[in-house]
Amino acid sequence: ITAGVMGWMVQRITKKRLFAFLTIALYFATYHATGYYFDIVRNDAFFTMIIVSIAFVAMTLRVQNKAGFIAIFFVIAFETRQQAIFFLPPLALWFWLRDKKEGIIFATGAILFTVIALIVLNAATHGWSTFYMFTIPSAKRADFSIIRMFDAFPNFALGPFAASSVALVLLILFARGKRRSFFASDIGLIVMIALAALAAGAMSLGNEGGDRNVMMPFAAFVLMLLPIALNEIRIWKPAFSRYVFLPILFQFAALYFNPLSGKM
Repeated sequence: ITAGVMGWMVQRITKKRLFAFLTIALYFATYHATGYYFDIVRNDAFFTMIIVSIAFVAMTLRVQNKAGFIAIFFVIAFETRQQAIFFLPPLALWFWLRDKKEGIIFATGAILFTVIALIVLNAATHGWSTFYMFTIPSAKRADFSIIRMFDAFPNFALGPFAASSVALVLLILFARGKRRSFFASDIGLIVMIALAALAAGAMSLGNEGGDRNVMMPFAAFVLMLLPIALNEIRIWKPAFSRYVFLPILFQFAALYFNPLSGKM
């Protein structure tokens, strides 16, 4: 579902089915880079699906009170993984830039619904939900390391995802002089969530025992930006069309791994 929704968003923006297919393929290629967590019975893959789906619904839903509806989705994401709090600011900013009223509704609704959900869940589990969601993670703060946070750059953003990270930077640079309209666009939403996912992953890596699974949302959003940026460059410089697939090839090569190289 995650990969399919990613492809759908890329096709919506680029109008190119091939770019959509390559986006799906790239996401599946991150199996090794994100720690083999696709098929482990944990909440990482499910959480990534929710965040990607929130972005997709925010882009495509055409109903009144859309911001309030997305706020409910955000509660589901937060209850799944508290890392979701990092995605509240970019979503709120995106709604605010499009319509200040919607921005206020989303931010207020997301916070209010989340608090209510936490209170209800805490009562229903006799305090165990709060213990697992907050008490245990707070105990890890004693082992938190700022140095480990920076592993997000050489091991991810500037490592296997370097080609896509360059695409992210280029899209921001292309928006010079029209930043407000850019960040209020569909592309702008993906860029902001990718940056939030990088920050969330870095923070989680700082915890003792933080593993590559925390970078799954970053992988999902930053990979979408590579074909999107290439499409923008192709439109800007038609002569670049003959080279458009080279960066995607580089990204595939960076994600290469030999599944037989590890121990059983």
